[in-house]
Amino acid sequence: MHTREAVLTDAERIHELICSYSTDGTLLPRSLAEIC
Repeated sequence: MHTREAVLTDAERIHELICSYSTDGTLLPRSLAEIC
């Protein structure tokens, strides 16, 4: 497994995933600032 430092586009994609799961109550909503 290779790892790398995260970039802003990674955080944006994570935010999109969290938003999609927070609409049905699976996850609590988070702002992009909280992820970054």
